[in-house]
Amino acid sequence: MIESFAALYRLLEETTRTGEKVEALVDYFRQVDAADGAWAVHLLSGEKLKRLVPYSRLRQWGQAGSGLPAWLFEESYQAVGDLAETLSLIVPSRAVHTEGTLAQWAERELPALVRPTPEESIAAIADCWQRVGPDERLVVLKMLTGAMRVGVSQKLVARAIAEAFEIPVEQIQHRMMGRPLPTANFFRELTASTSTTHEPFRPYPFCLAHPLENQTAEGTPPQQPSPEGRPAEANSAGAGAAVVIEPSEHLVEWKWDGIRCQLIARGGELFLWSRGEERLEERFPEVATSAKTLPAGTVLDGELLAWRDGKPLSFQQLQRRIQRKQVGRKLLAEVHVSFLAFEILEADGIDHRQFPLNNR
Repeated sequence: MIESFAALYRLLEETTRTGEKVEALVDYFRQVDAADGAWAVHLLSGEKLKRLVPYSRLRQWGQAGSGLPAWLFEESYQAVGDLAETLSLIVPSRAVHTEGTLAQWAERELPALVRPTPEESIAAIADCWQRVGPDERLVVLKMLTGAMRVGVSQKLVARAIAEAFEIPVEQIQHRMMGRPLPTANFFRELTASTSTTHEPFRPYPFCLAHPLENQTAEGTPPQQPSPEGRPAEANSAGAGAAVVIEPSEHLVEWKWDGIRCQLIARGGELFLWSRGEERLEERFPEVATSAKTLPAGTVLDGELLAWRDGKPLSFQQLQRRIQRKQVGRKLLAEVHVSFLAFEILEADGIDHRQFPLNNR
């Protein structure tokens, strides 16, 4: 029910303790039904919601519903700093509780408030408001404005689900990648002990680099940085001694100045995902066109680079393309983008991460 999510949301806002947040999330996910669980994951992971009603219309409804003079309403809004919170505090409602589930409100009740004219929309919001109880007002308004922000991250949500269902957190993070739709089937697959569904659009978790300078020899405590930011010198007992790197045991790669991506060819479709989980194939059509020759069941990890005459251009040139969803012929000719592959993550539909890096 939506009351359970509202109670969770309130607790997450009120506490700054990570342990308390995880405990609350674990309790919620263990008992929630699949449809509500899917929407909870979607909302708490920071996914942006579509703003169903313009701010100006909500302010107009809020001022009328509150009965306050325009100047006092605006002063209240400025003092609180958030429109949804302001409206939840000053617009009265007769309801003592809210009927319906979180999924029903997200999929049916709130979209129904979108009307052809401002007058019809305001009337629909006013009618809806009388069915919203005090504990759920803030959540409903947050969903309506598309500003569902709370002090948790996608990683924290994944950690809680992993703990609730006793699944390795890495598996949960992988299943959450690709921004799947918030459906009951998604939540069932997310929390299943073994996953049998392999969504073609889903990338693998990105393997990120970490600095070596603070790593220490096995069995020794970590070095403490000096005030200047450099590692402190090891004492005479050898505690904090730095790792000795054997070049023959490592691979060295340039630090390319581009956009880290995964290029996926599966099921006759092509997907280009950034590390920030953003689809990019439409923004870089030349890469998508070239990648059509990849065999099905291929996933490559690599970097998008502005490229000309066999070498990369500056990142400033690539920036000219990053924010353009539609690319004109002139810019496409001036700043051609290539995908520089680091390694093969999947080939012929087989996960190659199980093999040594040299093989990949």
